Amino acid sequence: MTFFQYIYYLRPWLQLLLCLAGWVVWTISMILLVRRRRMRTCLAIIGIALSLALILYQTLMLRSGGARRYTLRPFTIVLKAMENREYYRSMALNAILFTPFGMTAATLLSQKLSAGKSVGYAVLLGFLTSATVEAAQYVFALGIAETDDLLLNTLGAFFGAAHVWIVSLVENRRKTKE
Repeated sequence: MTFFQYIYYLRPWLQLLLCLAGWVVWTISMILLVRRRRMRTCLAIIGIALSLALILYQTLMLRSGGARRYTLRPFTIVLKAMENREYYRSMALNAILFTPFGMTAATLLSQKLSAGKSVGYAVLLGFLTSATVEAAQYVFALGIAETDDLLLNTLGAFFGAAHVWIVSLVENRRKTKE
């Protein structure tokens, strides 16, 4: 069993706890490095590389070939989840998979853009990355290319990017008080 498969089979509250721990570590790191732009940029680049490697590993490399299949009807996973609760876990993990990408992309983009624009571009990058992964899954017959995955992955990128935006608001408030 791989490390990520182990995480998949953890209890949902432990998965959430791991996600929150990652958010806390990233937030503290970014706040401590607020005056060290180079270090912050370097950490964001490493974060993007690691999150992309994780995404590609989970969505393409762990899978073996099969039939080319796709589902273009959005929200079919919600209907499936009403019948089988395991799909809720799948939905959450799809969003969580792209959250670090959204956080690191927004952090990197916020070095040059406003917080709002960096969130928008990070979400767009998350959408394009997810669309590329779904297309690759279809082309190489590595699973089902699903609209729901695209939506959930983009939502995860938004959560990560929005987190960076909220942290920047807190930093700006702190600066105005000083």
